[in-house]
Amino acid sequence: MPLELAICFLRPDLSADTTADKRDMRDLGERLGYTVGEIVEIEPRREGPWATVGSAMARTGAAAVIVPDLEHVDGIDRHIRDRAKLITAEGERILERTGLRDAFNAAAAGISATSPQQRSDSWICAPGPSAPLAPKLS
Repeated sequence: MPLELAICFLRPDLSADTTADKRDMRDLGERLGYTVGEIVEIEPRREGPWATVGSAMARTGAAAVIVPDLEHVDGIDRHIRDRAKLITAEGERILERTGLRDAFNAAAAGISATSPQQRSDSWICAPGPSAPLAPKLS
């Protein structure tokens, strides 16, 4: 069975030791059973953090994004978790994929969303077009 791919994301302006952070992220990913791919470094004054990491996720098909700590993804963590797990080297926290985008797209298309037990990630299901959002008042 092939291993899932994880990419690493780092803002050098927030890192005291980029070499140690890169090593820690790669080591953690491998310990968790991922194939660790590229390490994405950005300078937020020159690059859009979400555009950069989102592009890398789409290009690689990464199942997880590993960061030194949540400060490195401040403001974009929800976007990442719509598509992948978010893992922090500091504290070794694993924030599961929410997959909200999958549920909303399925509901908009009138497709019954797959139950969480049938998927390898956790997510929240949105009501489909046939499910009323609120009871009608007389």
